[in-house]
Amino acid sequence: MKMTNKEFFEWSLQRFEQLEQSDEFNNVDNEISKIFYHSIIKIKRNYLAIQHLFNGEWQNSYVEAIPLIRILAETYFHFCYIIEETNKRLIPSGYTKLAQLQAYKVAKNYKELGTNLLPEEEEFIRKQFEEIEVRPNPPAYLDQVKKLVKKTHNEYIYTRVYNTFSSYVHFNPATSVLYGTQKEERFVFNQIEENEPLIDSLQSYTNGIIILMFKKVIDYLKIQSLKDEFDKYYDEKDKTYKF
Repeated sequence: MKMTNKEFFEWSLQRFEQLEQSDEFNNVDNEISKIFYHSIIKIKRNYLAIQHLFNGEWQNSYVEAIPLIRILAETYFHFCYIIEETNKRLIPSGYTKLAQLQAYKVAKNYKELGTNLLPEEEEFIRKQFEEIEVRPNPPAYLDQVKKLVKKTHNEYIYTRVYNTFSSYVHFNPATSVLYGTQKEERFVFNQIEENEPLIDSLQSYTNGIIILMFKKVIDYLKIQSLKDEFDKYYDEKDKTYKF
């Protein structure tokens, strides 16, 4: 029997607590620990924020969870890369170059703005752009989501979640259908009717990503107690989430 969303949320929080208290989790290889823990805490905090919006006190607050579900999916892609990359030395160097490239792009845009710059912005330009002899060049799969998706074999999640929900991240008038109701020939904003099939899909996508994350981190860290708990849930409770 499938858990309700509330039951699954409570179950997930218990698993996060078990994970974070385990010796295996607290002794991740130092070479990747910073980026590993960053991915886990970002997944957890996005998940908490999404649940808050699913249970918001204003009408259709679940709509505002959609961009966060997209972020959750992207963070999961990176998490998969972090634990699946066999040459762990590539991970910190790759993400360092990615951070340098992002700073370089911001500084370049400041430089092109050219006027009314603050002193700290001018200093940022100098350090991150003008003093850089060669443009930072991280691996393409860290800078381009689609290549990361292919590398980590997450095409299904990319297509069904990340790509599908792009229109809710970038302004698109087509998404207005979830902010009002069609009344004969007139569209009325803020007269909202809940879209139950969409709510169910959003919750299933979110829970599905969390299930996959737990499965991967448990297998990677070889936490037997958590594996037993996860297998019990997965075998007895539910195999119906979208992923």
